[in-house]
Amino acid sequence: MRYCRQRDGYSCGPVVVLNSMKWAGMQVSYDRVKSMKRTRGFNPIKGIGPGYLDPLIRSSLKGKCLVKYRVNPRLIDIKRHLQKNGAVILLHEEIGKNAHYSLLVDVSSTGKSYTIVNFYHGAAVTQIRKHTLMICLGHITTWHPRAWFLRKL
Repeated sequence: MRYCRQRDGYSCGPVVVLNSMKWAGMQVSYDRVKSMKRTRGFNPIKGIGPGYLDPLIRSSLKGKCLVKYRVNPRLIDIKRHLQKNGAVILLHEEIGKNAHYSLLVDVSSTGKSYTIVNFYHGAAVTQIRKHTLMICLGHITTWHPRAWFLRKL
């Protein structure tokens, strides 16, 4: 699957929705991000908060995915969900920076590495270690992440 990378410093929300649509099997292009930037609550400096992104996720994936929202998701729940072929949109701390949206799409058989889409500005698909994900999830910092667990219908 060919995922899109974030092309600027503030559109991680629309990019994660676009990549979630691709993961769900929908045929979409980066042009869709431009229209999502006109979504209520999108700020060209700060991006989009979870309260505004949630309806965008649900409407974009309607009929394609079951979406469940969680605050402070546990690593074990994420791992199990990925092992069952689900995906997880994660609002996390971009290490040393601000909040950031990424899409987790796979976990290794050992559970020690994860495949993540748009982990940082400019990267499409990246492999990260379990320890790095634990930092993003706030197990090592005081950050309180949020997650949307996606399951294809």
